[in-house]
Amino acid sequence: AQLYTAAGAGDWRMRIGPLISRINAESDIWTESGEQAQIIYLLEGSAQVNGPRQQPQILSLPQTAVISPRGKNVGKVTIIDRETSNSWYKKTQLVVNQPTQKIGGDWRVVVSSLSERQSALNYAKTLADKGYDAEVESANIKGKNVHRVVFTGFAIRSQARAFADKLSADLNLSGAWVMPPDYLME
Repeated sequence: AQLYTAAGAGDWRMRIGPLISRINAESDIWTESGEQAQIIYLLEGSAQVNGPRQQPQILSLPQTAVISPRGKNVGKVTIIDRETSNSWYKKTQLVVNQPTQKIGGDWRVVVSSLSERQSALNYAKTLADKGYDAEVESANIKGKNVHRVVFTGFAIRSQARAFADKLSADLNLSGAWVMPPDYLME
């Protein structure tokens, strides 16, 4: 998921998969692209979203969303009913000290390397329960299976290092380290 903020004069045009979105200045949208559909959620301001050969859908009320299915109806944009849209609101909220955009960021913060996958999954869930959405990545290092609990999506080393330091302080962790994009995974 990504959060975009349009600031400054004029409108911003952006392509999100097959969708074209025009965001008015001083607007915030949140997007998610999943296996089944793409979602564009208006947090504030206004936006227009359309698929290929389709009239724009206007989003002018905060907490409204459109969805575009993948597959044979790809690019067809439909406004989501208010009840469903409201239920998605929690997903759009920023988590303190989490990256807001995961575009092209290959740097990682590793908080644990464990030999048992289930232990890594349990630890990732513990972190999620505390508001930190970690992932588990598995690798075979010199013939041994390793399951790393990681935070991904950092564009540069300093961004990852700052998050590792903040995470260590917030959760009283020791040993969080920054993993560069080309680090040995196999």
